[in-house]
This record gives sequence, C-alpha cells and structure tokens, in this order.
Amino acid sequence: MNRQSSPSFSLFASVLCAALFLPGSFLLGELPPAPKHPQPSRVTADEWRSARQEIRNASLEEKIEYLLDRAEIEDIITIYAYSVDTRNWPLHGEIFNDTFQQRRNDEYRDTDNQQRLKGLEKFFHRFTSTQHLGFPLLIQIDGDTAYATASLHARHYDESGDPMDNTLLFGQYEFWLERSSNGWKVSKLAQVNRTRINTSEAEIPE
Repeated sequence: MNRQSSPSFSLFASVLCAALFLPGSFLLGELPPAPKHPQPSRVTADEWRSARQEIRNASLEEKIEYLLDRAEIEDIITIYAYSVDTRNWPLHGEIFNDTFQQRRNDEYRDTDNQQRLKGLEKFFHRFTSTQHLGFPLLIQIDGDTAYATASLHARHYDESGDPMDNTLLFGQYEFWLERSSNGWKVSKLAQVNRTRINTSEAEIPE
C-alpha cells in the first residue's frame, strides 16, 4: 500500500494513535445538563476508567466510527479558534447549526448563526490580531449527540497599539453537538470558569 496516496489510511492511523490514552469517554450514558458557574469536573475517575475499558472492548467497526467522530469533533474545536484568528467567518459559521443556543448572562438564548457572524466581524475589527487556543479536554459521544469541553485561552491585541489595552481570557469552552447530513454541528455553546485580565490591571514591575 502506498501510504502517501491514501488520506484515509493517514487519518485512521492518526486518530488510532491519539486514542491510545483518550481523555474523554466512549459512552457515559446521558449527556451533561446545562452547566453551572463555576463549572466542576464533568467526569469522575471511575467513569473515565470504565470508558477506557469500554472502547477497548468495542468491535472494530464501533472503534473506527468512534475515532472518526472524535476526530471530526476535535477538528470543530480547532476550527473554532483558527477561523476567529484568521477572520474567516464563513468557515466559522460552518461548524454551527443555522440556529443554536449560546450562553449569555447565565442564560441560554437562541442565536441566529448568520447574525452572530455579523456581530463577530464587527467586534473583532477593533483588534489588530488575536490568538485563540482550544484543546479538547473531554469528549462524550452518545449516538447522534455529543458533548465536549475544551480549554479557553485567548489573547486580544487592541488596535490602539498600547499593550495596556490588550486582553487575556482563559477558562473552558463547552460544546454540545448534533450529527447532521453534513457532519457534526454545534447546537449549544458556553464559556465557563472564565477569567478576563486586562494588561492594565496587571502589576508591571518598575
């Protein structure tokens, strides 16, 4: 087999290697309820140990399906960050349902995908550059629905050019996803355990 000409082999090999020590679960029953703030851990040590054993005991077909689903969800998490930093709003919109729920002021509100994109474009115009890092921490897949937690680390560089106006955010993202005819889509989004720091609030040594 010529591995260089077989993208499917490369994809399978990469997700199989990544799954040797999965931080998320194969199947933990019902998906989590709406989050509280601050958000505690979503999984116990016993649940994680049981999930690792369950994926090892699954059939080859189930393992492959799970790994492909997991790889696509991981792609969504990284595309979420990448599309914001590159201001690629059409790409950003591709990962969401046409209408989804977004957490604002501890409440979930129906959000129109296209209207949100217009708001994001306007909001990020004030920053000369940003850096968003999202790393999957927990992924739960239950049939055609899924839940994922990812790290939140975002730097915003203000157009003023004054370092004192820059902002750092850190915490976690929460994604609820649904399987569609076009792959997985985000149906609900939240930021939890979020801390915001303005450079001007930090202590600068003299």
